[in-house]
Amino acid sequence: MTRFCIAFFAAISSLLLSVPTASAAPSETLIEAWRTKAADLHQKLSSLRGNDIPDLIRLEITRFGRIAGQLANVETETGAMPEDLSCIFRGMEEEADTQLKAFDRASNPEKASVAKERLLLMFADAGVVGEAAYLALTSNDETEPRAHVEGVCNAAPVSKTAGF
Repeated sequence: MTRFCIAFFAAISSLLLSVPTASAAPSETLIEAWRTKAADLHQKLSSLRGNDIPDLIRLEITRFGRIAGQLANVETETGAMPEDLSCIFRGMEEEADTQLKAFDRASNPEKASVAKERLLLMFADAGVVGEAAYLALTSNDETEPRAHVEGVCNAAPVSKTAGF
């Protein structure tokens, strides 16, 4: 019960602290908060020793993933999120969930370490992805396709000889 209360109050506090300010559009503020949270989670996860992720950090990782999913569908006065960035955000939403589950199912420390490392890489990548999203949403440049296709990411076909 105590863990639930702590997690509940942390979630409420986090929501209250992420209220947009008047100086930026809500989507721009959300992107910046998401990037900041990624750096914070990278630091927290890096400092953890052993194979246990505390409940509060799990909650933050889950929330990070859900916000990534929301960012995939952001629209502003200048248009929608570019397709490639939408795809990346949806992938990050899925990756957060997938790696938490992999961490839980890890049968040995090596497998848990792989899941932790993938989360760390995702949090590191979030800075660049967030910056690109911010620039795309605040720019009037129409060079990027901005059509949304829910749940579909157009990827280039992988060559059967890639890596050889």
